[in-house]
Amino acid sequence: MGDLANFKYVLNEVGDPFYSSERSRFWGENLQRSMLDILGATAQTAIRNFQAQDLEQLERVGAFELPNKDVSDKLMRCFWKYAYPVFPIFNSADFSSKYNSGSVSPLLLNAVYMVASFYAPETLLDEIGLGSRYLAALTFYRRAKALYDADNESDGITIIQATVLLSNWWGGPMDQKDTWYWLGIAVGLAQSLGLHRS
Repeated sequence: MGDLANFKYVLNEVGDPFYSSERSRFWGENLQRSMLDILGATAQTAIRNFQAQDLEQLERVGAFELPNKDVSDKLMRCFWKYAYPVFPIFNSADFSSKYNSGSVSPLLLNAVYMVASFYAPETLLDEIGLGSRYLAALTFYRRAKALYDADNESDGITIIQATVLLSNWWGGPMDQKDTWYWLGIAVGLAQSLGLHRS
């Protein structure tokens, strides 16, 4: 059965993850609504409560807070100059267009900021106001991780991009969510989307 047994794989194939259309979104929304209807009112209420708790947690860690535009632009320049040549994981023109329009996924943006903070000059770290390179990276990492854990992002490609970037995080020798953890997620999701096929 292989990939065919993977329900997520089927949803992604039918939902066309690369070229999202209104039809595929409509199909997915109807499937989600149908599944919720089967669960009943009690389960639906519990799910809504869990979602509200997830949102509260995201707000608590500041997952939706962004540096001011000037600081953000400087972090992006650090990313493009130092990290992107090593991790060219997205189309730079497409990303720049989304960045300029303010439509980059918060998950991906926090992952980019985390990596950029590794290369940021001391003056920029002072502007970020988090005290040190480690605290800046940790802050952006925790925000991205919280967004990932809350399933805030639904686009598989964006999740792959963010988790590849998060693989740069190392919190210490006892940290279970290390390079291998994040790369494992990226590889597993890429395979479920069929990206390993030529």
